[in-house]
Amino acid sequence: MATYSIEPARDTLHGTFSREYPPILTIDSGDTVFFRTLNSGWVLEPPVWVLGVATRLPLLPGRYCRSSIC
Repeated sequence: MATYSIEPARDTLHGTFSREYPPILTIDSGDTVFFRTLNSGWVLEPPVWVLGVATRLPLLPGRYCRSSIC
């Protein structure tokens, strides 16, 4: 039995669902997969406050959507 870890990255996130996307991992029965997800703003960390303004930079510029499940 194998254990895998998937981190949010450009090659693992799309912002939409499609059967056209190739799988990022193929597992066997009994394998374990750990993964992290983004929040609904497509960021991993809480906003940074600069001069009283919350700054959030999306992980994937150009693929930003208002929902993590677009």
